[in-house]
Amino acid sequence: MSEKNQVALKTASGNFQSYYINEVKKKYDNLNLPLTAEETRVAIATMNAITKIAVEKNIPFKNIDGSTVQTCMEVLMASGLNPMASKQIFFKPTENKNTGLTEFTVEPQADGYIALLQKFGSNIQRYITTWVIREGDEFSQIEWVGIEQKPPMWKPKSTTAKVVRVVVIVQNTDGTIDYSLQAERDNVIPSIIGHIRQNHRYFKDVDKVIEDIQKINDLDKILEKYANYTYSGNKGQVYILGPSWRDHQEAMIKTKMINFACRQRSHAETRDIKEQRTVDYLVNEKTVDDLEEVEIIEHKNDVENHFEEAKAVGKKFEESDEDDEILESEINVDEEITEPIEEVEEENVERKEDTQENEPSMDDIPF
Repeated sequence: MSEKNQVALKTASGNFQSYYINEVKKKYDNLNLPLTAEETRVAIATMNAITKIAVEKNIPFKNIDGSTVQTCMEVLMASGLNPMASKQIFFKPTENKNTGLTEFTVEPQADGYIALLQKFGSNIQRYITTWVIREGDEFSQIEWVGIEQKPPMWKPKSTTAKVVRVVVIVQNTDGTIDYSLQAERDNVIPSIIGHIRQNHRYFKDVDKVIEDIQKINDLDKILEKYANYTYSGNKGQVYILGPSWRDHQEAMIKTKMINFACRQRSHAETRDIKEQRTVDYLVNEKTVDDLEEVEIIEHKNDVENHFEEAKAVGKKFEESDEDDEILESEINVDEEITEPIEEVEEENVERKEDTQENEPSMDDIPF
């Protein structure tokens, strides 16, 4: 990438991040709920992560649905989850076929569900550990004698065999140890069905596929048949399940089982506005794909798109004749913003008359 286009991209990235962080700060200031230093740090880290994805996938900033970006920031600020921890959460960009905008969602996974369980779980004092029980291990289930509980027993035999059960162990507020949060392999099937229904709703035979999966009702047989299943989409052949179901199948199954086990415990209601919104958003598993993309969102002439965005905020550069590409190694979007976040200058933004709750139009946004 030429030096001029690097500068243009950096300018557009900075404006994108600052604009939406400032929008969230203004929103909570108006609610008399100013952001703490920690919440501001999480908001900045969230925007760093989203910006990195946008650059890697060549998504022009002006084509991103800003309301979904703000939701991601607010959810992570209240949840206590780390935006940069890939084992806790992941960001999912999805192109809305109706608006043409890319919408971002943030999803908890495995460690993220455990963190939410410990923070918001009803009557939970602390999380203890998770047993990952594999084929060939010795395991005996909980036994009850009247109201007295005999704990389960687990003797691991392998670290590589397929996972057959997970047990999430917590301590309740009354001091008792709870072994009831469990999941087996077939508990993953509804998650696969939900993913297919959500991500492939435009596929004409999606109902037939789901009906067949429900009829099979055995996870291993389902994955044997559908892990490599493809159909013809707008951009060529599309896998109905993402690459992790082929390349990291056992890791995916374990993650989904932990998610399912954690969701067995209801979540306590909270009077905190930010926290309650987070609980409502995160505790029910989303049906978008975990850990991988189904269809990569591609935008041609990505450098030109970002270049035009930079020009829109008053930066003037001459276009290069070089066939430039955005390379991850050339752009450090992981670097945290250490300078104070500057308010967007009014002269750089041509304001229009507010219509719906002062929500800005795309013409108002400075990138």
